[in-house]
Formats: sequence, C-alpha cells, structure tokens
Amino acid sequence: MPDISENIPALMLESEFAAWLGVSSGTVRQKYRDGVFVKDGKYYDVQKSVQKYLSALRDRAVHAGGASKSNPELDAEKLRVQKATAEKLELANAKAQGDLVDSLVVEREWSSILRDVRSAILAVPARVGGSLPHLTPHDLAELEREIKAALEALAKGKVDEFEY
Repeated sequence: MPDISENIPALMLESEFAAWLGVSSGTVRQKYRDGVFVKDGKYYDVQKSVQKYLSALRDRAVHAGGASKSNPELDAEKLRVQKATAEKLELANAKAQGDLVDSLVVEREWSSILRDVRSAILAVPARVGGSLPHLTPHDLAELEREIKAALEALAKGKVDEFEY
C-alpha cells in the first residue's frame, strides 16, 4: 500500500483543516474542545486529529449498537437475537389479531369434524334399511362394507387405489 501521508500536510490552519474535511470552522473548534482534534499552537495535527476522530466514530458506533471493532461473533449473535425477537413479536401480533391460529386447536377441531362425518356415514346403511324395507340384509351389509372400505381408503390416504 503506497504511503499517501506525504501528500497530506502534517499541520493545517483551522480554516484549511475545515475546508479539507468539508466541515465548518465552528465544527473544527468544537471537536478540539471535545478533545477529538489535536492542536499544536495555532495548527491542527492532521494525522493525530483524523485518527482520534475515526476512533471516536468507531466508539460511538459500538455504543450505539453498531458494529463492534473487536468481536464479529458477538455482533452476529446480537443480530440473530434481534431477528428472533422481531419474528416472535410478529407472530404474537398475528395471533392477537386473529390472523394466526394454534395448530393444536385446528387439529382438535378437524378431528372432531371428521369423527362426526365418519359417524354420519357409518349410519347410512341403517337409515337406508329403515326407509327402503325392500332391501335385503345382504344388500345392507354390502352397502356397509363399501362405505367402510371407502372410509379406510381415505384414512390410509389411498383414495386413488379405491375403485368406486
């Protein structure tokens, strides 16, 4: 890396330093009073001032929750925790607004509905036998057998294999 320090003056007047940094003279004076910029008589020490200023910016970023200059693993963990917290809050908000339902509640409700459907379908042969007295017990048994076979195929997820 080439040494560029020979192109930058070691000392600058306040107005030169302010113009070089692209800030006002008042800002330069304030940074000097804050102990950030270093002065030698009426001149500002450019290298020391810039180094202290950059160090102060890094420290401020670390204290404000920005990137750490010494522990990227800690920064990554903090980011992971912040993301997890945000996701948790989003889920809680969705649940509170009724946009999200607990899967166990849904499963219980569907199980109840399917039990009722199964019971109603299994009762079909008895109801048909009562309303159609000309059907023989063999006819009703055959109807019951077909209904049970269809329900078993549904339960096993093999509806495609069941012939209607």
